[in-house]
Amino acid sequence: MEIQGGFALQYINILFSPSYVFLPLSSPIAGIEIAKIIGVLGRFHSFILFVTLLIQKQLLATLP
Repeated sequence: MEIQGGFALQYINILFSPSYVFLPLSSPIAGIEIAKIIGVLGRFHSFILFVTLLIQKQLLATLP
């Protein structure tokens, strides 16, 4: 049997290597940029949590 993710496991090093090579060469991230990243991820996480709870509430209301 072959693993279904075999293609991804075979080529993952090729796809992600340029990121790790250029990372030390990039300029440092400022504090405000980190705050923006955290804010965007926090809003997205809150939205997904809200949608999940809404779906769960609707399912519990419709099931006997």
